[in-house]
Amino acid sequence: MPKEREVVCESTSALPMGMKLILRYAEKIMEKDSSITIPLPVGIFGVSRKTSVLREDIIDLCNMNEVKTFTLVAYMTYLYSSVLGSKENIQYVFVDPSLTSAGHSQESRVRNLCSRLMVSKINEIVLAPFNPG
Repeated sequence: MPKEREVVCESTSALPMGMKLILRYAEKIMEKDSSITIPLPVGIFGVSRKTSVLREDIIDLCNMNEVKTFTLVAYMTYLYSSVLGSKENIQYVFVDPSLTSAGHSQESRVRNLCSRLMVSKINEIVLAPFNPG
């Protein structure tokens, strides 16, 4: 049995207000082992699907600890919808890190990356997080 550990952000003074609110929600309202499900729009990765972020993942993100793939996807969704989601001038193409991770065959990872590169235009930046370890 893994030891239980209390997950609490120690210093929230440097966090932006939005992050403080999310952290407070995760610590005070969310139950242990609960998650938040986020619908992903078709435009972000080329397919429509959902992802879930665990309470512990939210707290890890606020503490600047190592984050998991689902946390990256949630953050990319945030960037897409709030900062980069302007329909007139999208300059970014996002690659779903869960489709290029070690859980897939090399051929499958290459095919998924290639399909996202094919939809990119010459002046767009491709954001493709990759963890080889």
